Amino acid sequence: MNSDKTVHSIIAGVGALTLALTAATAFAQTQSAPPVVWSMNPQVPAQQPPVALVRPTELEHPGGRGTGMMSSSMGTVAMGAKMKEIVRYAYNVGMDLLNRIIVPAEFEAPSYDFMDTMPQGGKQALQQALKDQFGLVAKRETRETDVLLLTVKNPDAPKLKVNTSGEFGGGGRVGGGTMKASNVSAANLAANFENLLRVPVVDRTGLTARYDYELKYAKGASADQIQQAILDQLGLELTVSPQKQPMEFLVVEKVK
Repeated sequence: MNSDKTVHSIIAGVGALTLALTAATAFAQTQSAPPVVWSMNPQVPAQQPPVALVRPTELEHPGGRGTGMMSSSMGTVAMGAKMKEIVRYAYNVGMDLLNRIIVPAEFEAPSYDFMDTMPQGGKQALQQALKDQFGLVAKRETRETDVLLLTVKNPDAPKLKVNTSGEFGGGGRVGGGTMKASNVSAANLAANFENLLRVPVVDRTGLTARYDYELKYAKGASADQIQQAILDQLGLELTVSPQKQPMEFLVVEKVK
């Protein structure tokens, strides 16, 4: 037998075996990796592989049952979220900036799901996913815009009370015609009203304490009606600033 042919045959056989083993290993790894489960079950993040994913939602009725966002030490899952919410999470900005996130018009209405179960680097990975999948990148910009000024009209309002717990930080909820929060600063009040009215609000109250409050307003109330409720119940007045104010925005652009 020709020795050269024998050597070539052995090399070819080893190469084929290597490719086969590599393919088998890859297949086994794929089969052993737990599948990603999209669900709002609180136990789901702990059961997921380390991933950072975003996709157009597969919910039949975004905004209905099964919609929302939950976070724990094991990760974050959101279903039926708007692009602004994904951008806010991925770029790690506060809730006070949610209504100052500007996305291209085509991304305003659709709903999306996203998941971050990575031990670290998940937000950066989501930024990259937004760029790779949708061509979206974000940057901070300061723009002159119309704002509402928050001032004190009635310091003895019945539903705005100084918090006496001595603790720092608090919680709150909004929905169903009620906005309720505890142990918040005046800056937090301005941010909460901004999210409710979807107009930038600047704190000019001069208040330095922390507060508990409960605001009631009719479901479907107009901005003027909500502002009147804030005045009547909390003694705080919102007026249009005579000049535009420089405010920080997070501007999302579609790149090539």
